[in-house]
Amino acid sequence: MHASQRCAGFSLVELMVALVLGLVIMAGVLSIFVGMSQSVRTETAISRLQDEQQRLVVAQLLRERELLDATQRERLVRLLMAQPVGPSAFERLHRD
Repeated sequence: MHASQRCAGFSLVELMVALVLGLVIMAGVLSIFVGMSQSVRTETAISRLQDEQQRLVVAQLLRERELLDATQRERLVRLLMAQPVGPSAFERLHRD
């Protein structure tokens, strides 16, 4: 090889610059991936909480409906026992 001939390829400085740029890009991609992963976990947890909350609300509404039905049945029985069945008994039931 002569002094005027140059070897083909990359110099050590060029390889190091390329390596640093690659590491910076990989760090950015990893940061985005971790952020998205945390976001997905958070959204999943929120979704589960909302599902549980909806289930509890429906259960509470069903219990209240059963209690209301039982109370109305009891009131109707008391009204029917107090007087003969007629429109006035039903009117008083809804009026109370």
